Amino acid sequence: MRSNLIDVLSNGWVRDPREEERQEKLLRELVFAGLRDKNTGFDAASIAHFSPADFAVVIDRCDRFDVAIFGIEVFTSRHHMCTVEICPEEATDLEWARQVLQPYLAHPRFTISATYDVTNVFSGNSSSIGDRPPTGCA
Repeated sequence: MRSNLIDVLSNGWVRDPREEERQEKLLRELVFAGLRDKNTGFDAASIAHFSPADFAVVIDRCDRFDVAIFGIEVFTSRHHMCTVEICPEEATDLEWARQVLQPYLAHPRFTISATYDVTNVFSGNSSSIGDRPPTGCA
């Protein structure tokens, strides 16, 4: 029953745990390197949370390495989710993410997490490797 529920919820597509580990490692070593993960145990260990200033760096690095951002979640200092934004279908870059971040830059007590896709990095199609422009939502 559990696997059927997972299949239904994921539209029949279940991620390979090895692929998830590979994606998490790439994000931590390439995109999150040198930044302070503010997840102190209030969320799953695999979900990094950043201050608004650090998240601006995350967006810049995602842009540089062609890592897509699918969604952004903003949390209060008490770890309550206050905003969820999903990448607009028409997005072709990460400007939408910068617009979501903008109101929080003056409020360092918020934390921000996101959902990422590193498919272009794994495939060798990254804009940091070639001259293909980065995409917002992959």
